[in-house]
Amino acid sequence: MAEEHAEGRVAVLTSLYGRLVMQAFMSLGTSAPTVLTICRPGEKPLFEAPAQWPVQHEPTWETLPARATELLASGSVLLMPPWGRISSAKRSAGKTPSQWEDAVLRSCRPASSDSVLGFLVPSQLCASEAPWPVSLREAIAEHWDTLLVVYGHGAVQGFDPRFETAAVFLRARTVDQPPLKIFRFSARDDEPAVEKDFQGLLARGGGRTRHGYVARRRPDPAASLAFDLHDPDIEDRRSDLAGFGGVSSLGDLYHQLPTLHLADAKNWTCSAEDPGAVRLLGGRDVGRDGTIAPATHLAGMYGVEVSPDLISKVTDAVADELAIWQNRPLDAIWPIIYIDALWIKIRSGSVVSKPVYLAVGVDMDGCKDVLGLWVGDGGEGATTWMTVLSELRNRGVEDVCIVACDGLKGLPDAVTATWPRATVQTCVIHLMRASLRFASKRDHPALVPALKAIYTAPTERAAEQALQEFSVSELGQRYPAIVRTWQAAWNEFTPYLAFPPEIRKVVYSTNLIESINARLRKTTRNRGHFPSEQAALKVLYLAVRELITPKARDVNHVAAHWKTALNQFSLFFEDRLNAE
Repeated sequence: MAEEHAEGRVAVLTSLYGRLVMQAFMSLGTSAPTVLTICRPGEKPLFEAPAQWPVQHEPTWETLPARATELLASGSVLLMPPWGRISSAKRSAGKTPSQWEDAVLRSCRPASSDSVLGFLVPSQLCASEAPWPVSLREAIAEHWDTLLVVYGHGAVQGFDPRFETAAVFLRARTVDQPPLKIFRFSARDDEPAVEKDFQGLLARGGGRTRHGYVARRRPDPAASLAFDLHDPDIEDRRSDLAGFGGVSSLGDLYHQLPTLHLADAKNWTCSAEDPGAVRLLGGRDVGRDGTIAPATHLAGMYGVEVSPDLISKVTDAVADELAIWQNRPLDAIWPIIYIDALWIKIRSGSVVSKPVYLAVGVDMDGCKDVLGLWVGDGGEGATTWMTVLSELRNRGVEDVCIVACDGLKGLPDAVTATWPRATVQTCVIHLMRASLRFASKRDHPALVPALKAIYTAPTERAAEQALQEFSVSELGQRYPAIVRTWQAAWNEFTPYLAFPPEIRKVVYSTNLIESINARLRKTTRNRGHFPSEQAALKVLYLAVRELITPKARDVNHVAAHWKTALNQFSLFFEDRLNAE
């Protein structure tokens, strides 16, 4: 870690950042650079270079540019600023220049046409559009071509991990226009993967890698070098959406943009007259009122201004698509349907919390699909649940083997009335979470195995004995509410004990729906409250559509060990799965 002394903090590059800097110099045809920084006689240097890097110190700001030019005559140079000063909390980087940035960087000159110069600065110097960074970039461009910018979060040890550094690599200006490469990583990223990706970028003449890209055209000297600004993918989107600027109706839009070429069709809606013409943003791009905000996303990211009338019509297209999705036909047989709830805030005179119930089904192939979303009023009983389940039955669901839920009032009776042969099962993982909620976290390591003995018992009688033993144990006496929780849910829990182990694994593990719930909760939490139920459903639907492709066959959508479980389903539920 960096240490403190009278002049400020000692900067130490992370080993990964040091290796990337060295690889960058080598890719430019030079050997290890000479590190040049400020250090007055008798003072301790504010930068600790790796052992294999030659380091020279200049006593004054005034002599450093000339010394850099002298060293460039025999090799490459890496200018290292006094980090303890320029990164201090007293100075907001990117708003006011320091002597280092304003005097040294403006004055450095190449010694020959092959001179390679690198320097490390706060990232705002490259990305900011404030007057002095713009002026500095213009001054540098008079003598140098910027070849590579490497942004690193947490790349300098001893500083706030959110502090972003930019390593900039320059070559003496030439008539040719060499390509600009931009790379960005975080100290939290996997180091071998980042290093391999960086090597791939250095070898590229165009395109992009996971962490970086080659800009298609060299930016103007004054232009910001912010990472996203010159990304080829974003440039494609900006180009595709350029026709939005002068349109006020969908008809105008269809004539101006007959074909759009963004990759994933699920991010688009269309009309019967002209498919593929209107791009719909994801759930995170929809405002609290259910509308798409052009000022924040379309105008900010793509430089596009859209009329309110067009935004309203595009949003109405979301509502139409939501209605079609909510009424689509479903498979006749479902091995498992999970019914869960999340709470949202809706303004109806005053802001009130309402539950949104979602049904997530696992089909015969082990693939998950969200079957529907319903906004409740918090007072649901058998009548409300009969309406929801009857809707699923009318859409084609004839039989369900297991309906897993979290003690929702009135649901077991409604399930029995709708699908008489279905088994209602309390979600075991929700039961565990409800139990742990009553206990101190320091007791969780002891509680989990004690409760696991209940739900992994081979028979109902063994489970009853395990619960009895827990109730008289020290933990059971300390947390009687946990015992009452299991006793209250016992009738809905015990069907689980009759299942073979292969089915238990699928029923207990809610990984299939946890990712959906987490994404939906994040989507709603970021928006506070909604003006109406319809606005909330639009946002949730768009989040679901981004997250799930029905019938997808990748590992994120298919239950683990599903084929083994399906065989046990077929045996346990006799011939019900073959009814199709």
